[in-house]
Parts: sequence; C-alpha cells; structure tokens
Amino acid sequence: MEGRYGDAVVQFKKALELNPNALRYSNLATAYFLEHHFPEAAHTYELAVQQKNAAYWNWGNLAEAYAQVPGDSGLVRPAYLKAAEMVGDVLRVNPRDVEAIHWASLYQAMLGNRDGALAWLRKLPPDSPRDPDVRAIAAKIHLRLGINDQALSDLEKSVSAGYSRAWVRDDPAFASLASNLQFQQIVK
Repeated sequence: MEGRYGDAVVQFKKALELNPNALRYSNLATAYFLEHHFPEAAHTYELAVQQKNAAYWNWGNLAEAYAQVPGDSGLVRPAYLKAAEMVGDVLRVNPRDVEAIHWASLYQAMLGNRDGALAWLRKLPPDSPRDPDVRAIAAKIHLRLGINDQALSDLEKSVSAGYSRAWVRDDPAFASLASNLQFQQIVK
C-alpha cells in the first residue's frame, strides 16, 4: 500500500467481492483511514467488526476512525472498551503475547488510563522481540502519554526495521509531531 492508497482501495474492494471477512474489510478501512477519508474508514471498520472473525484490533481501529469523524466522538469510548475487553481475553490465554500487550496498553492510554497503559508495558517480557508494527504501536502509546522523546525513538526504530514511512506520515495519531524536525527526518 506504501502511500498508494487509491490503488489499494481498488484491490481491497476486489478481494472483498471474492470473500468478505474482517481482515479484508479492515484492510480497505485502513486504506481509507490513511487517505484521511474518515467517514468511509469508520463505516468499513463497522463492517469489519460485524464479521464473525473480528479481532480486538478491528475494534481499536474503529475507535480510532470514530475519533476522526465529527459527530462520532460518543462512539469512541465504547469501541475502545470493547477492544480492551477482547484483548484482555486474549491475554488471559497467553499473557506473554507481546503484540496483544502493546494493544492493551494503547487502549488504556486512549481511554485516559495512564497507569493502566504503563502497567501493561511493564508486563512485557524483557527479552521480547519488537517487530516494526509493535514499535509503531509503542510510539502511539508514548505519544498519547506525552512521552514524545520515547515516541520518536520508537518511530525511528520502527521505520528503520521496515515500517512504512508513508504510514507514519499519514497516520493522524502522529499529526502533532508534523513540525518536529526529528519526525520530519523519520518520514523523509
């Protein structure tokens, strides 16, 4: 997708015609989201969470899209609460799931629970691998908690490990960093 969101929308729509499922709806919604077509993203994430194979991150993405749509602010918290509940279920089965721990932390941060977000991060196994996607989630957590230097460090490591610069540039979660020189270098 690497910044070519319009092309991705066309391909994701074709894939949905063949076999609609939560992942394919989510992929389409993410393309809309990164294009800043937030109402379309929210509607498509709504379709994703209605699928039988919907995951906690589908709900979290829906909440993130709702946050960008004027008039949908009342829908943000319930969607994050649902995501937090679902990721909690996953972590009861596998409490060492690094990606799920990061998502749980992010949802707590987005719900305004700083202590809860930091508590989840403290549960990370010290030797746990950190792939580029997980580092991008960590950047969102730290940014939301006001730990901007750590957020920038996480973003730099994420992009260095292969995460898309375009996705960082186009994600509204990082918009507050747009004038930061280090951020500009990261997305360059």
